[in-house]
Amino acid sequence: MIAFTVYDTATGAILRTGVCQDDMLAAQAGTSETAIEGTFDGEEEYLPGGVANPRPALPTLTITGQTLGFASAPPSGTLLTVWDSIYPDPVEITASDVHLAAPVTARISIDPPWPYVGAVVEMDGFASTAPGGAQIVEPDMGAVRAGMSLTVVQLMIGLVAAGWITEAEGEAWLSGSALPASAVAVIGTLPTEAQFAAKARMLRMTSVARTDDLVDVLAAAVGKTATEVDAFFSTYAAV
Repeated sequence: MIAFTVYDTATGAILRTGVCQDDMLAAQAGTSETAIEGTFDGEEEYLPGGVANPRPALPTLTITGQTLGFASAPPSGTLLTVWDSIYPDPVEITASDVHLAAPVTARISIDPPWPYVGAVVEMDGFASTAPGGAQIVEPDMGAVRAGMSLTVVQLMIGLVAAGWITEAEGEAWLSGSALPASAVAVIGTLPTEAQFAAKARMLRMTSVARTDDLVDVLAAAVGKTATEVDAFFSTYAAV
């Protein structure tokens, strides 16, 4: 009996290993495959022309906050996959520094072209500033917003602190006695049959989701953009 390895004849990729009778070595290979004697590790080696070679490694990688920093740009065609719903699609790496625009705590796969060895790393969710010249990977803002919410206390603190409503308006809203003038004006634009429900929801809410339809309507009424509202939710979710 002999140990054998079967590899892809064109690429040298190791497909399988095993043991067979001495005279059955050639029979272990299928179409476009070659069988040779010996056992080789496909994770670390490949067999171009039937000769064992170490698979090349990616450039040295360090992670700082939201940035993955390679010692040099990875080979063309290297894909980065962030295993978090706000980054749904793989992205080709085109620079030595790759910065995620929104911090996440997630596993990240780095998949280079053959025969390079890929890597799996963990990102810890700490925020950081993008280095100069970094490739910026933008999240799916729909998915980001779906995870954003504020308690009513966080909302009031934020609205007053940011100057979007007055302190008196915040106190009245917290007590359930009155809504800010801007909110009353927006409710007044709704169909008559929907106005009471909107007022009741706003006066007695315990939390507000970023994806609530009224959020963007109210923001637009006071001249705030969707990006400013996103920043508002991110900032005051921490208070």
